[in-house]
Amino acid sequence: MTNDETNDHDRIHRSPSPGWLAVVAVTLFVASIAVNLLMSGGGHYPNPYQPGPETENYFLQHPGMMRVMGFLQFGASIPLGLLAAVIVSRLRLAPRPYTGTLRESEKQGDESS
Repeated sequence: MTNDETNDHDRIHRSPSPGWLAVVAVTLFVASIAVNLLMSGGGHYPNPYQPGPETENYFLQHPGMMRVMGFLQFGASIPLGLLAAVIVSRLRLAPRPYTGTLRESEKQGDESS
């Protein structure tokens, strides 16, 4: 095995596919919104600017729905965090382009030696 083949083999990124992580995160988040519609009987989610008793009443009437929504949204945050880590890791692994130019200070330093 040549040195070039070794470098190519070492540069393979071993991580989950970013596409699948994104699909899972979005699916879980959309499912949490669908749960709101299905379990509340089509009722609207309360506006944070509504009076306190109306909002409190909504959450007291639907405790099971809130648990399921919270579980699904927390579940969506895990693949979303993994997606961010994979993308950052892949960006760091990507080769940096060589521009072929030197800064003026480097050119002057070489001439004075």
